[in-house]
Amino acid sequence: MKIAIFTDTYYPDVNGIAVSTKTLVDVLKKHDHEVIVVTSNYDNKVPTKENGVYYIALSSKRRKNAISIIRDFKIKLYRTIASFKPDIIHNQTNGPIGQLGRYTANRLSIPFVYTYHTHYEEYATYVGNNFFRRVFRAYERRYFKHLANISTEFIAPSLKIKNYLRKKGIDKCINVIPTGYNFSQFEIDESVKKDVKYLSKKYEIENGEKVLLYVGSLSREKNLDFLITNFKTFIDQNDNKYRLLIVGEGNQWDTLLELIKQQELTGKVELVGKVNHDKIKSYLSLANLFVNASTSETQNMAVIEAMLTKCLVLVKEDENTVEMIEDGVNGFIYSNEKEFIKQLNLIFSTKEEELESIRDKAYDYVTKECGVETYYQKVVEVYSRAQRKNW
Repeated sequence: MKIAIFTDTYYPDVNGIAVSTKTLVDVLKKHDHEVIVVTSNYDNKVPTKENGVYYIALSSKRRKNAISIIRDFKIKLYRTIASFKPDIIHNQTNGPIGQLGRYTANRLSIPFVYTYHTHYEEYATYVGNNFFRRVFRAYERRYFKHLANISTEFIAPSLKIKNYLRKKGIDKCINVIPTGYNFSQFEIDESVKKDVKYLSKKYEIENGEKVLLYVGSLSREKNLDFLITNFKTFIDQNDNKYRLLIVGEGNQWDTLLELIKQQELTGKVELVGKVNHDKIKSYLSLANLFVNASTSETQNMAVIEAMLTKCLVLVKEDENTVEMIEDGVNGFIYSNEKEFIKQLNLIFSTKEEELESIRDKAYDYVTKECGVETYYQKVVEVYSRAQRKNW
């Protein structure tokens, strides 16, 4: 089968969509499918190609509208994609590149599969005042009904998102397919151990100092201000032998830097920046605890990766986390500031053998439920059904 995948972000970017898409590409190729990827590039002015990945030039200075992007695509790249003769267009995004996926599927009259990765309603906080936020949400509901109707098959990465889409009035069949994982990629080998030593020295982590870690984008809906301010409360109540490393990049960088200064946490909280995905397991191996404060995730991929590397997790309660984590059994859950502090005190006062048991149960759960081969079989079933509908 020939599959063309359209996505606004792709490896080596470190975010859920990029990682999920790379996983899909790798497992499809492993099973002898032909795959090309169309994604964005903010650096080059012309389309480029590297290892079957086509990069569309987008402007970083001004947002190009869908019409101009499609025009450039038609002139510079459409014929190349069409000559590949894809059997399926699989869209991973609703952004500018996603418009090209829809356009290509329409022009070639081939099945259009859409995966809903982004919980768009969480982004309403970026849109003006309350009136414009209501308008945004109303538009979002109408748009995804339309998107569901025009797609041949529709995929959601979790039951949480399926339920969300049902509430929005989407009554089309929704295939729930969580992203799978190649477990061998998370094995702790000698190179990881060397990385941990290097990182300990780089961030001047002292013996006995506990490391809390966040991995993800630095955006408002991730609630990183909650993590920082409550980390301050926690260390003020304890012996200060704790560090918080924040891995990722995003538009909240400057705001978070200022908050760290205001909270007098310079040297205790570190904004690490962008890290290649193959190095994330080194940071997780360094950490004693993975933390997050977001309820906007569609499938909590960073949490799953932490569990695979046997890093303890403390996560904000929502539909996704309660599906995966049993509090105190294979991880820890909190719902408010008071519980966050209480859980930190509990975790760091628990005996190591009890924590090891929790790590093992977390690993066992993920390896049982999130295998890449199971993921592959479910996706290919969707592709086959889409082809039958479109014959």
